[in-house]
Amino acid sequence: MENKKVSIQELVDVVASQADFTKKFTEEFLRELVHVMQEYLEKDGIVKVKGLGTFKMVRNEERKSVHVTTGEPIFIAAHNKLTFTPDSELKEKVNKPYAHLETVSIPLNMTEPTEQIVQENIAVANETTASQNKEELSTKNEREPIA
Repeated sequence: MENKKVSIQELVDVVASQADFTKKFTEEFLRELVHVMQEYLEKDGIVKVKGLGTFKMVRNEERKSVHVTTGEPIFIAAHNKLTFTPDSELKEKVNKPYAHLETVSIPLNMTEPTEQIVQENIAVANETTASQNKEELSTKNEREPIA
């Protein structure tokens, strides 16, 4: 999965075309929405949007760290961080393609090479997916199960 950032203009284009709004109206609406959400976050520290999720301002206090290049001790200034927790409905929709996968625990005292474990898990996932795809096709086509 690609980790692509979406610009406001890309959002405007998609929303305008899908909702049959003008691009000007859509851009004004989205910018005002962001502005209002920012005001509420500054005032209350939290914004809940039903069907989307919860945006929450979290305070990170000053802390000591280590400069990754030099190894020297440094201090990271206190700052606010915005967190997002998706609504359960959105979370289900996003994770639906992976719902059939099982959690795999990796032991702390692993003796097998990691690559071998990864390959085994991929094989199991592929087998499960293939089996589910066959069942789904059989159900959709109302035929005998595909062998």
